[in-house]
Amino acid sequence: MDFEVVTHPEAQEELDEAISYLKEHSLWSAGKLLTEYDLHVEKILQNPDGHHFIDAPYRCLKLKSFSYRIHYRTRQNSIYIIALAHTKRHPDYWKTRIQDDHE
Repeated sequence: MDFEVVTHPEAQEELDEAISYLKEHSLWSAGKLLTEYDLHVEKILQNPDGHHFIDAPYRCLKLKSFSYRIHYRTRQNSIYIIALAHTKRHPDYWKTRIQDDHE
């Protein structure tokens, strides 16, 4: 089944902010984060049910080289990314976004 990726606006802001922050220090690191993020989204698309539940029905996948997790859930025809959560941030902050999760 082909899934569409839908990203919560605040999750997109988190990605943009992380890339912007890294660009100030290293263009290479910023590019690496974006590449790794895209690769992990691709892993999610290939096996959406194969990653750990963080709070059902939400799952997460940790980026390999960065302190971020992609929080997502599977919808009928899409993967809904609700957060790109830094692992040092309060672990449940993103749950306030669940009210925005409509299919």
